[in-house]
Amino acid sequence: MKKITLIILLLCICFGPQLLAQSLIFHGQLKNSVYCYKDEEATTRIYQYLRLNTATAYKKIVFNSMVRVLSDANVDLADKQRFQTWQLNLQFQKLFNNHLKMTIGRQFFHPGVMMGALDGINAEYSIGKNLFQVYGGAESTISRSLDLNQAENRQVVGGFYQISNLLSTKTTAQLLFLHKADTSATLWQIAGLNINNRYFNNTTLNIQAHYNTANDNIQRLLIAGQRLWTERLSTSVELKMQRPQIYANSFYTIFSAKPYQRVELNGSYRLWDNVHVNAGMYHIQTDDAAANCVQVALQNQNGSLGVVYEAGDAGDQVSLAFDYGLEVIHNLVFSIYTDYSKYRTETIYEFDDQIANAARLSWRLSRHFSADVEYQWLTNKYKTSDSRLLNHISCRW
Repeated sequence: MKKITLIILLLCICFGPQLLAQSLIFHGQLKNSVYCYKDEEATTRIYQYLRLNTATAYKKIVFNSMVRVLSDANVDLADKQRFQTWQLNLQFQKLFNNHLKMTIGRQFFHPGVMMGALDGINAEYSIGKNLFQVYGGAESTISRSLDLNQAENRQVVGGFYQISNLLSTKTTAQLLFLHKADTSATLWQIAGLNINNRYFNNTTLNIQAHYNTANDNIQRLLIAGQRLWTERLSTSVELKMQRPQIYANSFYTIFSAKPYQRVELNGSYRLWDNVHVNAGMYHIQTDDAAANCVQVALQNQNGSLGVVYEAGDAGDQVSLAFDYGLEVIHNLVFSIYTDYSKYRTETIYEFDDQIANAARLSWRLSRHFSADVEYQWLTNKYKTSDSRLLNHISCRW
């Protein structure tokens, strides 16, 4: 706590006069969320979020912050549970004739960082249409408190070089490197290549190949292609091998990611304006199970309704997926979601044969104010009912 407070004070001393000497632009969002659920007993939690962005007139210097305060109606929480800092940084843009952008402090930064937060520095330098990026620092604490991890305990260093329109072939290529270590060992040392190609008309090819030399395995392999055959018909094919790299952080975490391999083929056909029929099939393989799936869905601008047939080691099942929203009156949208399926790429904690449902009412009062109420409920073989109620009230300026 003392260290990060000292860093903030130093940044304010160094750059505060420049900010105050210029016209400032303020943008922000205040959000209040009430979350009620019943497990062994009824629990009510209240979350307050504040996002504030302060920028100079030409946005050369930007101060970004986002904090969360949690209150529990049933129990008293420690400060580290109540207060979280998700973002707290200074961003310098348009440096060196608009070539350099640099961010110092706590920032959301996903490559190889658990929970997506890094305490450190991230710099991007553009050379024509090409981009060079380097970053380094320590993983933020999992609790998101203002405390800082020691860099040697949660060290993260990496970067990439991006080349646009390689050899005039409409190809974008990225060479990347990521090193993540603590005092005992190197956890990840990933080198990789990303390629996006649009050389052929109406065709997109994506390749991502990342190798972890620390564990001597493939961290990620993705080969995907998309083709628009006519104004009505499009298809895609994908081969993917993935080991966990980003971990979940949600109100109610019931899963952890696991390695998997997946082959997928999809197609979409526009029947008439804004109405599509989507069909697909895939094979998925994990360390301890395998499954095949065929799915068909109708979709328009309001949502989709689909039927899924799943077959694999855990048995066969006909599943349903429904996600649809309708504007009841101006700026008032009612939506409902249902998912009844068996096979996933996460380790579900014994939640097989579950039906998950959600109904939401969203009201956009104005450009600056909105409100949402959502009721979620599910059934599974362990509980006849598991329900939650969420309410969000948001103000933007």
